[in-house]
Amino acid sequence: MKQFSDQEILHAILKGKDTEVIESLYATVLPKVKKHVCNNGGSLDDAYDVFQEAIMVFYKVVVSNRFDHEKYNIHGFLHTICKNQWINLVKKRINSQNRESKVEKDNPESTALEEIISIERKNAMNQLFDSLGDKCAEILTLFFHQQLSLKEIALKLGNMNEDAVKVKSHRCRKLLTERIRGNQPLIELLRNWA
Repeated sequence: MKQFSDQEILHAILKGKDTEVIESLYATVLPKVKKHVCNNGGSLDDAYDVFQEAIMVFYKVVVSNRFDHEKYNIHGFLHTICKNQWINLVKKRINSQNRESKVEKDNPESTALEEIISIERKNAMNQLFDSLGDKCAEILTLFFHQQLSLKEIALKLGNMNEDAVKVKSHRCRKLLTERIRGNQPLIELLRNWA
């Protein structure tokens, strides 16, 4: 592809014969923009969007005779516009995420619903654990919730050795799995509110 001087690019745009020079800018500037955007958390689509916007800004500046060709070179000017466009896009995304997060925090209905769901899940799990019997419920609570090792559980229970806790823990987990599999409403509750 032919390389155009800044004067040739400006002249072609002002004469409305800009197809070739714009293609030249895509070939020479866009790869640098892709690298910059992708290295700073963006995607190729983001890079194309930023570059397209920069071309439009540049085009308007040239057509309105506001481009100072003595002060700027076109490639550097476009690259600077792209960097600024990317910064603005990232700021917009961050602000949008912050607003969405604030709306969720400020929405008492959402918070109340989450609280109800949490209570329902806890109640369902408590009922399930209660159905296993006291010893299984205690061992599984120590194992899953307090994340104690089998040795620590044996010490805590006092009247069991580590091997016995291991066997009992295995049986209790198997029983728990069977009870969950046999309880379709519980499965749906856990799946929908996880």
